[in-house]
Amino acid sequence: MREPGGVTDLGDAGAAAWAEHVRRLFSTGAADVARELQTENGSVLASPTPETATVTAPDWTGLPVRVTACLGRDRGLRLLDRRSERVDGGGRRWQEDYVEWRVLRHRGRIERVELTTELADYWRVLAAYDPARLLETVAGFAGERAVRPGLVFGAVDPFGDGVTPERRGEAFDRTMLPPHGRSPYNNGARAICCMTESTNSLRGLIMLVLAAASCRVVRDSLAGQLRCLTCLEAIPLIGNATLGRSSDPVLVERLGQLAYEGRLVAFDDPVGVYMQAVEHTRLRTPADEEVPSEWFAFSRGVAAGDSPDGRARYQRVTFEVPPGEGFVVGDLVDVATERPIRYGGEIADLLRLVTFFRVSAADAVVVDRKAALELGTDRRDDGCNGIRAYERRLARGAA
Repeated sequence: MREPGGVTDLGDAGAAAWAEHVRRLFSTGAADVARELQTENGSVLASPTPETATVTAPDWTGLPVRVTACLGRDRGLRLLDRRSERVDGGGRRWQEDYVEWRVLRHRGRIERVELTTELADYWRVLAAYDPARLLETVAGFAGERAVRPGLVFGAVDPFGDGVTPERRGEAFDRTMLPPHGRSPYNNGARAICCMTESTNSLRGLIMLVLAAASCRVVRDSLAGQLRCLTCLEAIPLIGNATLGRSSDPVLVERLGQLAYEGRLVAFDDPVGVYMQAVEHTRLRTPADEEVPSEWFAFSRGVAAGDSPDGRARYQRVTFEVPPGEGFVVGDLVDVATERPIRYGGEIADLLRLVTFFRVSAADAVVVDRKAALELGTDRRDDGCNGIRAYERRLARGAA
């Protein structure tokens, strides 16, 4: 597997370690899903083959709609922007649709929003094998000339004699990632480098795909025919998916349909979650002019023209008004809501995210389309209990 987004930060040893990490996660994930669902994986591949020549690209918006649905739009957006000393605390805990962000304000008005889909898995490998490149990248994100290694690697000197890649990776984990991370370079105080929410991990994505691509059928209550499950029917059967999110229903329904059609599904190379487009035309300046797309600066990836398959693969975007315009992001109006931009989640709502898969022709895999499931009543909560409880804990200063 190549580096996500087509970046080339790793040397030979780091690139080999990354490819092995992806392979190992897929292997252990396949075993875990097979044990949980009592089925063997026969339709999902770790990487493309000549058979899987067609691209499929499920996409969704970046705003975690479950949070705004549970709390109401204003309360939900306010929670999502809330800062915490922990890298996975405050609103970051609920930025759950494979994109996370930080917001920079001046006198209460938003000046810049930075969003990332970069995987913590990759950053740990980069920390282990090229700490100098990592520190240079972090400094660029923070707009600083240099970054003190201790704020990224804790007590471990990443350049010390005898310090192994394993020790550097572990030190990075403790400082920059959950559950112990407090670094200002990933908690939003000075920068945001990679995603931290557990469902936004490579393992989380792999587990969801493996479970969703297990063929299941149900007898239609009206027509009486067997058919593929809808996302509402399938998600309660998958421990790695959540109803109400923007991403999971799209991924589960698309992958379930592909499995029902007997198609092989391969993770694209490079694997990752990418920024496909932004609805910049929804934004208006104080003069009621459309915001130019160039105000969204995409990075950490490749443009469509530089990609072998003509598809852009960006993992980071920074949105701000160029100096000299006389106004800031907080002065822009979203024509869909008819109100000024007040939260970072409103920018995430403009972003289209995508993950690429390669698929085969239909009937490449023999599947059992005759064994209909008996769907019971899902008695789980609506997904709001945890969000509301966390909001109350924040109000008490307990989170």
